[in-house]
Amino acid sequence: MSKTVSAAVLVNAKSALLVAASVILSGCSLAGNPSLEGYGPGLSKTDSVSLHSSGNGSYHTAYKEALEQSFRGRGFSIATDGRYVADFAISARASNSAIAVVKDTDQEVAYVSAARKRKFLQECDGERLRATLIVFDRSDGSVAFRGMRESDVCEVTETAVSVMADELVASAANR
Repeated sequence: MSKTVSAAVLVNAKSALLVAASVILSGCSLAGNPSLEGYGPGLSKTDSVSLHSSGNGSYHTAYKEALEQSFRGRGFSIATDGRYVADFAISARASNSAIAVVKDTDQEVAYVSAARKRKFLQECDGERLRATLIVFDRSDGSVAFRGMRESDVCEVTETAVSVMADELVASAANR
């Protein structure tokens, strides 16, 4: 009987250790979805989109390709004279830094994008990706959609950029 009780205690101790380890290690990853905002009436699903941006660099190129793929995947065609004109931008910064505006003389700070607080046993310092997409209706110049997506990642990858592009396009198409 003593061996049975010891075995039960050992199994319970191992279970408790596994639960504790999983809780501790859950702090190692970054929270991946700080925000997704979208405004406007949205896009008609069967129309064409022209992508325009004055940006450059590897993030910009990856984001443009991801937007094209996402628009096509939702039934839009990409054309130079499309009904919709989409302008876009993407940037990355250290996720422990913030973007803020200091208001006039009272030194009050309004955060546009707050810094991420580092957690115990976090796997990396992280970067904050910020992607924007604004889509105009060419027929009257109105804004059909304006969206912004932020995400904390350990490393900027094409997959992370694609996820952000897909979420913004989905938000624009599903209004």
